[in-house]
Amino acid sequence: MVILLQVQVGAGTSLTRATDVYAHSHLSHLTALLPCLSLADARAQRIVDQGLWIDPSTIVVGRRIAAGGMGEVRLGSIVRPDRPVLDVVLKSSFAEMLNGKNQDDFWHEASMLSQIEHPHIVRLFGVTQKEIPDASETRTVLYLVMERCPKGSIADSVDYDPARDFMRHAEQIASTLVWLHSQGIVHRDIKPSNVLLDDVGGVKLCDLGLSRFQPVRAYCTVLFDNVII
Repeated sequence: MVILLQVQVGAGTSLTRATDVYAHSHLSHLTALLPCLSLADARAQRIVDQGLWIDPSTIVVGRRIAAGGMGEVRLGSIVRPDRPVLDVVLKSSFAEMLNGKNQDDFWHEASMLSQIEHPHIVRLFGVTQKEIPDASETRTVLYLVMERCPKGSIADSVDYDPARDFMRHAEQIASTLVWLHSQGIVHRDIKPSNVLLDDVGGVKLCDLGLSRFQPVRAYCTVLFDNVII
């Protein structure tokens, strides 16, 4: 069975997001805090200028929930005396590997997420750096500090019931993609593991590492879990 959903481009959420209260608006010693970073990368500087650098001392790094050759994903928290504790997800790239394409991919995703605020796209709170012990050495790790969706993705969540949820979630995914397309952004990596479940039963798209700014048609056909949406 093939299901085709067409979603009209509507009034979208603003592409420009507000500076988060957990991030710092100034970073005076960027070179010292990011020794691996080429300051010629305008996107990294833009993250700082937007007030999205988070003080590493406020970040608590928790257990690892996913890993790859270039980094990992961990649970974490932002702990500040003047704010409630905020549970987050920390998506990392090992700083010593941040050169060439690896650096480009990390800062591309940070830059893309920093410009987006939408109820069905995972939120970026900021970027930080931590020194993490690893066997006999200490690694410098850069993290994207992002919204946590504790129910996981529709690929592995016990709370996802296709018979009950598919049509509602498909409509949310399709409308979110249409909104992204209306902003000139193509996600390019829609799959069940990149669709997270929020705590009220909705979905949030994540992993914009492959996304690109590119003009697209108002109506788009997307293959999602072998169903055209």
